[in-house]
Amino acid sequence: MRLPVTKDLSHAGDDPVGAAESQIDANSSPARTIKQRAAVELPASACDRWDQFVVSSANGSIFHTAWWQRAWGLEPTVRAITNSEGELQAGLCCCVGRRFGTTAIIKPPMTCFNGPVYSAIKRRSRHGHDSQLKHLFLATLHGLPRLGMYDLVLTYTDLDVVPFLWNGFDTMLEYSYVIPIEEKETWIQQTSKTRRWTLRKACKDASDQNFFVDDHPHISEVLSVLEETAKAKHYSFAHYARRLPTWWEVVTTRKAGRAYILRDGQGRGVCTSLMVNDNRSAFCLAGGMRRDARKGFLMNVLLTHRMIEDAHQMGLDFDFAGTVLPGVEGFFRSFGAQLRPSYRLVKFPSSMACLIWQGYRYFSRHRKPWVWYD
Repeated sequence: MRLPVTKDLSHAGDDPVGAAESQIDANSSPARTIKQRAAVELPASACDRWDQFVVSSANGSIFHTAWWQRAWGLEPTVRAITNSEGELQAGLCCCVGRRFGTTAIIKPPMTCFNGPVYSAIKRRSRHGHDSQLKHLFLATLHGLPRLGMYDLVLTYTDLDVVPFLWNGFDTMLEYSYVIPIEEKETWIQQTSKTRRWTLRKACKDASDQNFFVDDHPHISEVLSVLEETAKAKHYSFAHYARRLPTWWEVVTTRKAGRAYILRDGQGRGVCTSLMVNDNRSAFCLAGGMRRDARKGFLMNVLLTHRMIEDAHQMGLDFDFAGTVLPGVEGFFRSFGAQLRPSYRLVKFPSSMACLIWQGYRYFSRHRKPWVWYD
């Protein structure tokens, strides 16, 4: 029987790097990679090192840092993968708490992403890049503690969920809207005609009625408007309202956020927004409006316009941070931002947590009308 002829990699002089990658990948397997790259828990004193790694990583954000989770009063642990020189290659910063009656990975309030972070991969071929990323994800998952529930949200650039599917995770799709810095001069042309008209009218009305945007309000005033909005829309805000001033103090100390309030001619706050930023993007995390100004009030678009302009002036993408509420989603969509999908991944080793989760999903999603019209 004739054996298949294989190419001799030793003579691949045209692309020695690609040949080396092929040899490495041929000798690699998920099990061997996990064994070679065992995740270790970093000591608490190394959290600053982790935060520096997040800034320089390929997919890190402000939400992946240890300081962000500590600002919310949580105590994160970092499970990291290092190379032979001790340099960080990948890892996950997470907090463990109680959810659905079991121990679980929990996200702090206003946190968009909490999945694995990894360093820039220098493989030249697509296969080499994707295989190394897959192995890093597998090694990160292998290093997670044994819990009753896992809940992770990946960034927009993390599209390979195969390692999670192999490990029993269920996949859900979430969306946000992003206006990239590349559209700094042209983004207004992408908005809907109604939104452009609203912006023009809001600017005229603000000038006539002496409304203005204050970008240095005290957080207590912002909190007051947010609490009033929560009461008007019948959602819970109390579970993190007490911690919000302390969190905001940490954010502003690190120069990672701005608050905005639109004031009327008497200086009273009418509506408010909170924006945080890292070295890549600025995120609109919260917004609210006084109850008496909700009906027919158009000038709240001035806050969104101001945040977009400020983000672009800092050289950052502007991220609306996503929503599933139809009315709010329509408002975000009207600004003509790019639709960005992200994966949410959940796993339930605890059967009780799984039952509670499925019940929650049924009553919150599956009992809606067959077709929803905007």
